[in-house]
Amino acid sequence: MTPSSWKTVIEQAAVIGIPRLRFVGGEPMAHPAFQSLLRHAIHTRRRTIVETGLAMPIRSELWDLFRHPGVTLVAPYYSDLPEEHDAIVGDTGAYARVRLNVAAAFLKGVRIRVRVLQCHSAQRVDNAAAELRSLGVREITTIRMPHHTSPPADPCGRCADRRALVLSDGSVVGCPSTRTTPLGNILQEPLGHIIGGPRWEKLRADVPHFLPGRHCPAAATHDCPPTDPGTCAPREQRCSPTLNGRG
Repeated sequence: MTPSSWKTVIEQAAVIGIPRLRFVGGEPMAHPAFQSLLRHAIHTRRRTIVETGLAMPIRSELWDLFRHPGVTLVAPYYSDLPEEHDAIVGDTGAYARVRLNVAAAFLKGVRIRVRVLQCHSAQRVDNAAAELRSLGVREITTIRMPHHTSPPADPCGRCADRRALVLSDGSVVGCPSTRTTPLGNILQEPLGHIIGGPRWEKLRADVPHFLPGRHCPAAATHDCPPTDPGTCAPREQRCSPTLNGRG
């Protein structure tokens, strides 16, 4: 996918009425065209969420885009101890960079949500949440992350449920656990033909879907994204410290 291809995805999403876009990775900010793509998303007036490890230096021009009222940053956090945080993500110095950017986001008026990801029982997650509150963060969620040595075998139940994931080769899938079952390719047909098309509907019919009566805090806001290890998708949960990396 070229920057032009990604802009086409953004435009087509706007045309068919998709209300929110989400940049995920890896680290979206590591993409050379990220700033241009984020600006393009803002111009389409889509609510835009950026899933970022916040471990990279952020230029002033990018902070200006992050301050837009339609943009939200979502970042992981692991501990208030630098050595524990860095050990989990496998990146010495990551804690200091992330903490600096979280504090900067608050001071610059950027909307930010932080997920404290608990990867082991002795981890200082309560202290991490307290530290985040002291930095001005108000939207904090603590999530217990079961470990998986391989991707979960069962879909979470939200596949193709008002969400889609576009991969770097243009493939469109319902979520990460169905990435081996592409529903189409944005380089070959418009997004509007893929969403709601025959393969899309077959996936929705084949995958047992989330039960409406089951408690899921994210359901009310439709904020259970394909990469979100949130409360509504226990079979899709896994610890993903590479989200805090730089590539």
